[in-house]
Amino acid sequence: MLNQVGGKFERVRQKGSTMMARALAEAIKKFETDYHELPGPYGPVPPVPQGSDQDTDSAPSHNFITIITILGGKEELTTGAQNQKHFDYIEGIKPAKKKSKPGGDYGWGDGLISDPATGAYGVVDYKGKPYRIRLDTNQDETLINPNPDQAAAGRPTLKTRVLVWSAGKDGDWNTWDDNLMSWD
Repeated sequence: MLNQVGGKFERVRQKGSTMMARALAEAIKKFETDYHELPGPYGPVPPVPQGSDQDTDSAPSHNFITIITILGGKEELTTGAQNQKHFDYIEGIKPAKKKSKPGGDYGWGDGLISDPATGAYGVVDYKGKPYRIRLDTNQDETLINPNPDQAAAGRPTLKTRVLVWSAGKDGDWNTWDDNLMSWD
């Protein structure tokens, strides 16, 4: 009986993280509608080769302005700031909860996190791991499917501008049977 309850709770948490992945993808699309370009991290990040799409994540960073900081309207208004209106595209994402069990990257799960030392923001799944984000920066309306199982089954590319996914229950990005995705 206890295993059944635990299994149901796990599925509810997975569903919540899937919904958060979809909410992040929608926030990025709304930003693009308003600014006519996709948001992207900036600062000392590796340049994206021309004609390529960009992969990033939802982790707070000490080295660059994160996509979550931009979407949350928290970047400083300087030359090159992307969210000039300071609109909060992720206002529906609740603050993360302190995890009762150690694990994940940040000790928090299911929501928005911030690093008080740097002012950087991030979003983590229910296991405390950041999401990965793929952006269609070459503007061809198509992204390479990061899920090798779907790619092998005939979906090597997806017609979208944004993909968001999490490492799932096992925390392993390479095992896709439990990874949580913003697409079907």
